[in-house]
Amino acid sequence: MNREIKVRVWTGTEYRYSPPLGEWDFEDCELFAGYNKKTTVRELFTGKRDKARNEVWEGDIIEGNLFDYRAPTMGVVTYDAEHACYASKNEAGLTPLSKIDQIKIISTIHENPELLK
Repeated sequence: MNREIKVRVWTGTEYRYSPPLGEWDFEDCELFAGYNKKTTVRELFTGKRDKARNEVWEGDIIEGNLFDYRAPTMGVVTYDAEHACYASKNEAGLTPLSKIDQIKIISTIHENPELLK
């Protein structure tokens, strides 16, 4: 299965979403290259969807059950370079998304960072 390569940008006030990588045109390139690197954050689509079929992105705050269904978990989606996978940064450290079942997106780290406290 091929993963769609999509980018979203947090401008400091809103998210802007790109089309899939192969569908970009010149205006899309200008839009996503033109943001100030100090005030914007670029995030990638993980290729996963939550239980409501919403796309899961880096920076999303998610909740779900660890793979054995015994422990609920909540964290922010990040890329784990050491293990080359997307993971939830949570109370246990980094848990690969593949080990979390029934994922539900609650918000994003930029819109509601207080949810992780």
